[in-house]
Amino acid sequence: YHLLEGRIYAIATDGTVVAVRADTGEIAWIRKLAEETAALCPPVVYRTQEMNAVAFARLDDVVFLDPRTGAPLKVLRLSQSTVSPVAVAPGRVFVVQPNGRVAAYRMSDGYIFWRAAFEDQFTIPPVYAPAINAVVAVDEVGLVAGLRNEHRVEDRVIFRQHLRSEPSGQLAFDGD
Repeated sequence: YHLLEGRIYAIATDGTVVAVRADTGEIAWIRKLAEETAALCPPVVYRTQEMNAVAFARLDDVVFLDPRTGAPLKVLRLSQSTVSPVAVAPGRVFVVQPNGRVAAYRMSDGYIFWRAAFEDQFTIPPVYAPAINAVVAVDEVGLVAGLRNEHRVEDRVIFRQHLRSEPSGQLAFDGD
């Protein structure tokens, strides 16, 4: 179960998502997003002037749904499969790939702006920090890095640190 902006999103084992209003318990919508054995990652909120959506990562794409109705708004095809929920920023979707890379996709056409290699695979989704326009990710061996969300930069890495342990739980940030 995932609480986002007043709705509880319950992902069932059969690939169905049920959106429930947290204030009333009323079911807002029900939508089948994946087959029973297919991967379906927890949602994230995507909000810009053009689109207000909840985004669910599936194995080979990310589907954006209207949070009020569950109607599909957009599907972003991925060049490689994803292994966790995505992170989002206005006009961008950040995906961790099984090969130990983070890829930044452009929402409008699926173009990959940049990729960054880590030392190992990912099990924890990345987060986007809007105050510094950066993506933070950590791989399975504890390499954590902050990456500039810019198309062409000479040095994408803001920081890079080995935590000397395997990560546990989720990355979190204060919203800034």
